Amino acid sequence: MRSLLIVPWDVAISLLSMLLAAGGGFTKWQISTWPMRLLTLFISYFFLINIVGVTLAAMNLRNLFLIHIDTLLTYSALALIFSCWYSGKLRQYIRLSIPAFIAFYLLLLRIGYENFNLPTSFSMTVRSVILAFISLYTLFCVFRESIIEAYRDERFWISLGTLFAFSSNAIIYSGVSSGITIDIWIVHNIFIAIGYLCYFGGYQWTRTHTIL
Repeated sequence: MRSLLIVPWDVAISLLSMLLAAGGGFTKWQISTWPMRLLTLFISYFFLINIVGVTLAAMNLRNLFLIHIDTLLTYSALALIFSCWYSGKLRQYIRLSIPAFIAFYLLLLRIGYENFNLPTSFSMTVRSVILAFISLYTLFCVFRESIIEAYRDERFWISLGTLFAFSSNAIIYSGVSSGITIDIWIVHNIFIAIGYLCYFGGYQWTRTHTIL
């Protein structure tokens, strides 16, 4: 039981940032847009699945299967959230990418490129690259369309947070086969923390963008 209490400082910081962001979301729940409410539920899920992962690791039990679940649910949730800020064909394409990504992952699993006994290196990288592209395009739209300062728009903070929280995965998990040092994981967790602090910032400007 004692080992369950030992959590690396960088992991603790990332977990605390998730908890802060989730708290901000529930505090603003009544005045939040539907995408921001969905984000709150996603953050809560991500916090809980990380708690389970840390607990299993402390008990010397396998937890890599959680990464596979996280890969699919994270992309599905964030793609759905971002799609709510668009209309027409772009919204449709983003939403259609969700089942397409799931099918892509299942294909990789079927042909052996993914394995439940290993992290999701290839599909994780693809997920992160797509989310990074969507985030960058959304930031571009915010700067192009906003009639107020960009930082007053919830989309700005969510896009920036997604870049910080998930873009680092593209670099880290693409190098899984060559080995990962603890220093890289520390940087990764710091980026996760910054990302969720940005999410917290988004709740401070919720309802500044109309749902399409």
